[in-house]
Amino acid sequence: MPLQHDRPTVRAMRPDDRPRLLALAGELGEWFDEDARRRAIPIDLAHQQCLVAELGRQIVGFITLHVAEGRLHIGWIAVRRNLHRHGIGRALLAAAEAQARLLGIIELAVYTLGESVDYAPYVPTRQFYLATGFRPSCRKMTDNPGCPEELHLIKQVSPEQPHEMSIAPGIRQATETDLPGVAALCLQWAAEGLTRNYRADTVDELRKRLGECCLVAEVDGQVIGFVIGELRSTAGNEFVEGVLDDAAAYLEVQDLYVAPGHRGRGVGTLLMRHLLQIADNRGISGSLVYSANRDYARTARFYESLGYDMWHIHMTRGGRK
Repeated sequence: MPLQHDRPTVRAMRPDDRPRLLALAGELGEWFDEDARRRAIPIDLAHQQCLVAELGRQIVGFITLHVAEGRLHIGWIAVRRNLHRHGIGRALLAAAEAQARLLGIIELAVYTLGESVDYAPYVPTRQFYLATGFRPSCRKMTDNPGCPEELHLIKQVSPEQPHEMSIAPGIRQATETDLPGVAALCLQWAAEGLTRNYRADTVDELRKRLGECCLVAEVDGQVIGFVIGELRSTAGNEFVEGVLDDAAAYLEVQDLYVAPGHRGRGVGTLLMRHLLQIADNRGISGSLVYSANRDYARTARFYESLGYDMWHIHMTRGGRK
């Protein structure tokens, strides 16, 4: 049993967590029926964002999240049986709220077994959601024998908490587990309209771009920004001819984005410095970045602060979006 002052840490799921998460769900048969344990949860762990709660090095809980109809939905939440009522579930919900704020979403949503079904294990589940600020939005009768009545609940996401803003981000190489979170940031980028003709990459498209030059910034288990680059050969590359062709290769910076609530705190600079260090470790000093950002002057100042010089200007007049 944890001590009273022990607090769980919440982070993004890693690929090697999957067997332990499935084992944890398998121990909670009162809440997750056989179809959930054998089919639904394994599929959702692969396609939804998943956050993991740890005490020390022990995984003690997890939550899955996905965006639908303007809300951040909780797919599954699980806490190790002997650690119920020790703040694990609340820590996972707090992390979900932080993710909603990061995405600019103001409501969390979840559904659970309704009270018309006489089944004791879900009584404390409903009490937990109500105690943490969820309120019923509707009830639906279904033909699902595992959940004949669905109780749908919604929670308004509270304003950003000061302590969340003071945590220094960690920068690391992106993994398969990060892809839903990065894809969500891409959708946020597109929705903001910051960049002309920007189209958000899907998870499948992002998967093809994973590698040493695909980095994420993470705070409290939440991906708050990313940068994607590529080490490219200068040989036969007309675009860099006469500029970077004195070296065999160069770093092309392709995408850089930081969530709105974390801008102005050096996250983009940290991502770029880590990316440039990867190239430097390979003996590559040349780098190219191009941008269609609407605030081009601010973008130029940012890259100039990292040692870039203006090389090419492409302007249009009329006939554009």
